[in-house]
Amino acid sequence: RGIANPIGQIWTAKMLLDHIGREEVGAALLDSIEAVLAKAEVQTPDLGGAASTSEMGDAVLAELKSRA
Repeated sequence: RGIANPIGQIWTAKMLLDHIGREEVGAALLDSIEAVLAKAEVQTPDLGGAASTSEMGDAVLAELKSRA
């Protein structure tokens, strides 16, 4: 249905990056997650919004790219 919040899965990728020694990339990913959540412009239904899973994932990716 495309309504799941992908933050948990993205956070898992951050943990994997930390595990393989890429803490700086993991930190950037976590910072991106936090920024998207703080802006509250893109929210999945569990957060009171109407964004799809892919829209939330795209927002985190865009935030990450803006930090590169």
